[in-house]
Amino acid sequence: MTDVIQEAKEYGLPELSVILVGKVESSNLAVFKEKALSVIDNVKTDLVTDDDFAQADLNVKFFTNVEEKLEACKVQALSQTASIEELFKTVDTLKEATRSKRLTLTRLIEDRKKSIRSEIVATSHSALMNHINKLNEELGGKVRLPPINHDFNEAIKGKKTVTSLKQAAHEHLQACFEVADSTSDLIKKNLASLREHAKDYAFLFSDAQQLVLKDPEVVELTIKNRITEHTVNEEKRKEAELEQLRLEAEAKAEQKFAQVQQAPAEATVQVHAEAANDTQALAPSSGVNDGAGASIRRASIPAATTGRPTDDELIYSLALRFDAPEITIVQWLSSMDLQAAYAKRAEAA
Repeated sequence: MTDVIQEAKEYGLPELSVILVGKVESSNLAVFKEKALSVIDNVKTDLVTDDDFAQADLNVKFFTNVEEKLEACKVQALSQTASIEELFKTVDTLKEATRSKRLTLTRLIEDRKKSIRSEIVATSHSALMNHINKLNEELGGKVRLPPINHDFNEAIKGKKTVTSLKQAAHEHLQACFEVADSTSDLIKKNLASLREHAKDYAFLFSDAQQLVLKDPEVVELTIKNRITEHTVNEEKRKEAELEQLRLEAEAKAEQKFAQVQQAPAEATVQVHAEAANDTQALAPSSGVNDGAGASIRRASIPAATTGRPTDDELIYSLALRFDAPEITIVQWLSSMDLQAAYAKRAEAA
């Protein structure tokens, strides 16, 4: 403590003395009163520094002592005389003034200590939030820093002086700054990986806020795996769509073929032509085909001429006769023992 702090005796109050012999024979009470009230009025109540609090504590002790002495003086006077009204009024006035100032100082000490603690906590918290907001601006707004654990009330717990309170809060604030800065650096590194490797796949990383807080190696592996999985799934989807289109076209061609079998003879060529147009993308350009291909081939076969029919005409006629796809007719013919069939019919002829 500095030499600014004054002991109670340095206020210059005289020693209080009252001698009674049926009346007040002598007393310096008037001088004591004037000096005491002056001291009471001049006691500092605006507590800011550690010295202010220390001085206030000493003043509380001083006023307590003055109250006790005044009470003792009153008791002493009462023991000397039964009634000296003016003496007692003066003593009571001084006692009440001293008590009032003591209570005021006691409340001020406690209230001011609480308010100083609150101010230090609020100032530290505000500084941390400003720092976090600045880092979030640097991150670009798409992702943000996670909450930074902090407890300034706990950090200043047990500290008694203003200096120690401020020092404890400052140290805790610096520790929070370090955590925020290191977390921001991690996020920036992972964001750079996302921009470099997943620029066209942002829709795969809706969890970027959580992802950027992980180890950079984990983030890079996650990016690679998600893009690979997405690419494979897209290829499968496209293949499935093409297969579905092919099946639909085949089904439509088969439906047209069935209509050929049931339609009147004069409508057969027209129906086959429509089937050929619907399934042109699926029909082979040459050779024998089944299902839809059969319809296309039949629609393009010319009318039979005299002499031996062509292979296509034979296959076409058999397909109509047995209501079977042309590919099936070809399979039947290829499985035949043509030499045996020829010999049998030659012998019968």
